[in-house]
Amino acid sequence: MRLLSISRQLISAPRRMYHKMVRYRLLVLILFTASLLIGVFLAAHYLWHPVRYSYIINPKLSSLIGPADQPTLRRVKTRDGNWVLQAPTHTSPNSMSMGMPTNQSTYGFMLPDNLKTGTSVTDPQTKLTMKLIQTDSSEPGKLMGEHFVYPLAKDNAQVIYTVKRNGLLGDITLPAGSVSATSFRYILSLPGALVAHIMPSGALGIYSANPVLFSNINFGGDSRDQLLISKGKISAPKTHLVFVLPVPTVIVSNGKPTKAQASFYLRKNSLTLSITHIPYSTPILIDPSIIVASANNLASGTNDGGTGCLSNGYICENALSGEIPGAWTQITSGTGALLTAADHLGTVAYNGYLYAIGGSNSSGAIATVEYSQIQSNGAPGAWTLITSGTGALLTAAHDLGGVAYNGYLYAIGGA
Repeated sequence: MRLLSISRQLISAPRRMYHKMVRYRLLVLILFTASLLIGVFLAAHYLWHPVRYSYIINPKLSSLIGPADQPTLRRVKTRDGNWVLQAPTHTSPNSMSMGMPTNQSTYGFMLPDNLKTGTSVTDPQTKLTMKLIQTDSSEPGKLMGEHFVYPLAKDNAQVIYTVKRNGLLGDITLPAGSVSATSFRYILSLPGALVAHIMPSGALGIYSANPVLFSNINFGGDSRDQLLISKGKISAPKTHLVFVLPVPTVIVSNGKPTKAQASFYLRKNSLTLSITHIPYSTPILIDPSIIVASANNLASGTNDGGTGCLSNGYICENALSGEIPGAWTQITSGTGALLTAADHLGTVAYNGYLYAIGGSNSSGAIATVEYSQIQSNGAPGAWTLITSGTGALLTAAHDLGGVAYNGYLYAIGGA
């Protein structure tokens, strides 16, 4: 019996070896076939959707981006492969004043050779710097005319920065037929003295404590006061708006209405720009810009021409050169036209919105307020009418003055 058992084992051993070899070869064949299919799929995807790095701005979109502010652009220098605009190094002789000399650049920035290094913007009042780091891979930036262009590997997109008097106009271009929806991710790098929130409008606001804490205070050698101020910069309530990334908007090259939508999502220091319902047949423009709030207040209060405008807000000066303005566009009905006919009304443009305050009609003075988000091409969007309650004037008035400053809207005087 023992000899019989041994003989059976000797006979079955080659059979087991044969089955193992068959299974091994079958596994190798499956892996090879899967690798081949994946290779074919990637090759087909590349042929249909090749990565085309291009620094040439689509002519259909270039007119929507607009020109740079030439006086500010001329101050940009190259340093260690980056483009740098030096923020002012001194303020008004009054040590507590937040004013800036009118002949100085009103903010500073650093545009990197690679977007993964981070784009830095410095506020002239607080001297605080925010950094926006794009996580999507990009080619090195190039100055193309008056625009800084970074081709992205993702969706054949481009990131384009244009220097304005009050911040960096940011635009992302997508070619026709690229994707129906996409997103771009950033890391928001902020010092402890800054905090970011999504504003009710959908814009991203970056706030600090009272700017007086950051002014040129003379401590007279008292280290305790200096320590308290340093702690206050971090721990005090952060309600002062320093930087704004306006509500991102989508503009199609043919100027027609679009269902495409863009929005910001913020989770801790991770910022996502999401775009949906992208039209297939035409290239589009999305504008994640960086506005320096104090620089905007200064720029809109100056009397020099050619300040220009930033996307999604911040009033355009219509390329004034001290002589004749460019051609005007009249809106009498539909999107952009006021909902209520009025004359002798007050108007204010602030933080990406246009406000129509009070005024009069055939019945006399009115207390209504209308507001509209300014689009990337400078045209007002659909208006929202407030006739009573929160937001409406307490007293009906016409011939009144309107002023916006540091997040507040003021209606002054009137009859």
